[in-house]
Amino acid sequence: MSQSLEERIQSLLEQGKITAEDADRLRGASSAPSAPSSWDSVSVARDTQEPRAARFEKSPPDAPRPPRGPDAPKPPRAPDAPRGERVQNYVYSGPVRKVIVQSRAGNIEVDGSGERVEVESSRGMFEATLEGDVLTLRNGFDLSNFPKGMDWLSDPFKALQGILPSNLEISLPSGIEVLEIQSVAGNIEISDVSARVILDVKAGNIDLSEPTSFQIHCTAGNVDVSGCLTGSEKNSIHSTAGNVEVSLEHGSSVRVSASVEAGNIDLDGFNVSKREKRMVGESVEATLGSGAGSLEIRVQAGNLDLSGEG
Repeated sequence: MSQSLEERIQSLLEQGKITAEDADRLRGASSAPSAPSSWDSVSVARDTQEPRAARFEKSPPDAPRPPRGPDAPKPPRAPDAPRGERVQNYVYSGPVRKVIVQSRAGNIEVDGSGERVEVESSRGMFEATLEGDVLTLRNGFDLSNFPKGMDWLSDPFKALQGILPSNLEISLPSGIEVLEIQSVAGNIEISDVSARVILDVKAGNIDLSEPTSFQIHCTAGNVDVSGCLTGSEKNSIHSTAGNVEVSLEHGSSVRVSASVEAGNIDLDGFNVSKREKRMVGESVEATLGSGAGSLEIRVQAGNLDLSGEG
């Protein structure tokens, strides 16, 4: 205990501010060693367990990671389907076996008496793609070449040519085996095409003459077919809403199975083997000639006019 602390205790005792017992208690408290704090206790414990220098040693370095193997090669990307150039006129003199026309909107007129393939658009642009002996024509909306911003105002007619649907006039030579047309909206007129004709029309009238065989599906529109069916191919007409008229020329040989869900059947020149009339529709089975080929007609809403020359 320091001298100054003893003098202060003695002074307080003489002044009567503390008792002798309080003075002894103060002397004892000042002379007792102080207890280590919690931090000192931890330090002392660590000092007794390991040398101080050991606590500052660096930890051993991490084991080196194995080198990363090369990434697995990505599978090659499938090539995009070949795309043709958008044009307003197309001429091709080489051999063509099949012609496919895909149209979103616009009338299509096909003539099969030409010397080569010639396609002309009355207003907008279309796309022509030739793969081997298959020619595909796409007619519809295409915004890929439309001018950006306000640039189209400088020549609006030229700009709209790239996106407006247009009417197509198609001339085909002999030797075409298949003509396939897929149309969303527009009338179809086909004449003198000696090929198998496949038509899928959502909305529009169909006028087809002189095919060797045909397969027609029309959702809304009238269907008119004329020609001579002599082969053994299967022919069909499926109409959801619209009238159907079929006129078969002399020399045709076909078996007919026809039904109308809501409408009437007018039959002329056929040998009828079975006919059933219902309250709102009827069905018939008939033959023209020897019945080499077949013709199936299904009409949901509309009349059927079927005539043949024996």
